Amino acid sequence: MRLHLGFRRRRAATLFGTVLMLSLPALGLAACGGGAGAGSSQQSSTTTSSDKLVGAQPKGQSATNAPMRVSYGTGSIGAADPTTTLPNEQGQTIQPGLNPGQNIIIKAGRVFPQELQSSGGTPVVWYNLTKSPQRIIFDDFKFYPVDSGTIPPGGTFTWTPPNGGPVSYTLEPSGFVAKVFVNPTGGGPGLGGNSGGT
Repeated sequence: MRLHLGFRRRRAATLFGTVLMLSLPALGLAACGGGAGAGSSQQSSTTTSSDKLVGAQPKGQSATNAPMRVSYGTGSIGAADPTTTLPNEQGQTIQPGLNPGQNIIIKAGRVFPQELQSSGGTPVVWYNLTKSPQRIIFDDFKFYPVDSGTIPPGGTFTWTPPNGGPVSYTLEPSGFVAKVFVNPTGGGPGLGGNSGGT
């Protein structure tokens, strides 16, 4: 009787082990196949984010030794200049929030103004008034491929837009987000034109 019972236990254990071994790959495939599990969301978000970047550098990257890549409009980097001074707009102080003009100040991990209303066809200039390298990366790199690369301390990044519209960008390495609204060529707030408000 003991021999017969022992045989049944071994057979049941072997059968359970076989079923378990056959089930594990199926469970692994289900987790990777797009279900609601933690594994699927991790894998899918990685694929999605790389698809959206289309050549852009990931956020939070260093601004040191980054190459300039500009395919939307034209861009150039001005050499480091320890005598770079605080720019203004036609004698007026640049405001931190919304400001018309063509100049943007990089200082203390932020940009001033946070939203610039510029004139189309006229260069927009970022002035790095910090003591460390900075970098401007346009957020929707697929449609607006602009990455300033390294802007040295005291240096500038000059970008000439090809046409009008709003463009969001990120200052690296701080991650501060700002916007440039380019009014169509022919006048705008930067040249004393009307932005359409009043």
